[in-house]
Amino acid sequence: MKKIMCAFVALFMFFALVGCGGKEASIVGKWHPEGEDESFYFEFKENNEMSVGISGFTADGTYQLDGDKITLKISMLGETIMDDEGTYKINGDKLTITIDGDAQDFTKVKE
Repeated sequence: MKKIMCAFVALFMFFALVGCGGKEASIVGKWHPEGEDESFYFEFKENNEMSVGISGFTADGTYQLDGDKITLKISMLGETIMDDEGTYKINGDKLTITIDGDAQDFTKVKE
């Protein structure tokens, strides 16, 4: 019985320690570009799909993350309007996407 109890305590401590790991920041959610009109947003979904809203119009697309790299592919009315690769960084509720040396800062929209 003592061995079973020790194994249970060890297993419990293992899961407790694993559960204490820091939560990685997620890109999933709606982001508003700083310095832009309030109607402009990027929304990243869990299934690697995304949408971009601009003045009441919406364009759909996909994104891929690989380490600090991001690939964005966006289409509107059957035409590709963005097919770019760059880097991204999340710090709290701030997201920075850099493409071709051009950085754009976003703030996460609280819903």
